[in-house]
Amino acid sequence: MAAGPQAKIKRFRSRRLLDAAEGQLCVLCEREKKRDTVVPAHLPGSFYGMPAGTGQKTHDWLVAHLCDVCHHAMDNECRRDAQMRLKVLCLTLERLFEQGILKVAPRC
Repeated sequence: MAAGPQAKIKRFRSRRLLDAAEGQLCVLCEREKKRDTVVPAHLPGSFYGMPAGTGQKTHDWLVAHLCDVCHHAMDNECRRDAQMRLKVLCLTLERLFEQGILKVAPRC
């Protein structure tokens, strides 16, 4: 029996989460002079078992605020370092909670 087409995964998108990286320090190097190069660097889907290919982005909550130098290192030299990827994700999520950009909804 031939396998059917893979179900398309709906990725969570949020312009507000992506825009939150603007003007921030890089969560890895924290170099002030690199502040203007910080972007929301998407972690690869393979990081947590989500199928992803070249040019496909994961959910927008799976980003790290990285400068251009650290982003390049994460995409190349550190691409198999799961501990480092988890570190930058946690540091970014912590920042988003501290700044009130991410919040836990109250129970109804």
